[in-house]
Amino acid sequence: MTAITITSQFTTVARTRNSYYTVVVNDFDGECKEYEISASSEQEASRKAECIAQNEGIQVSYIEVYK
Repeated sequence: MTAITITSQFTTVARTRNSYYTVVVNDFDGECKEYEISASSEQEASRKAECIAQNEGIQVSYIEVYK
C-alpha cells in the first residue's frame, strides 16, 4: 500500500507572515510603556505585550494596539 503526503508551501508562508504592531501598555498609575511587536494578528501582539509587561512587573490596566 502506498501513502501520498501533500505539503503546500503556501500554507507555511501564510502562517509565518507577521506584521509589526506598536503596542502601548497602560498601568494603573497612569504610566504607559510602548513596545514594537512582531505578530500575525492584533490579538497575538496584545498577548505578547501583556506577557512582556507582566514579566517587567507592570500591572496592566489596558492595552492599545496600532498597526
